Amino acid sequence: MVRCSAGIVIAATNDKLATAAPYRVAAPDAIRHLVVERTAPAAILADFERQGAEIHFA
Repeated sequence: MVRCSAGIVIAATNDKLATAAPYRVAAPDAIRHLVVERTAPAAILADFERQGAEIHFA
């Protein structure tokens, strides 16, 4: 499903950023838009931006 999509949009709270899940849905570079809290750590957001994600603040 991810391969057939035009892009992935993820909304995540600060406590979910930089955590690991027991399974993989998609590679980080597949994320096109990341919606986060205004207080999200800049260093973590920079990692997503380097991989091509556009950051949006909620």
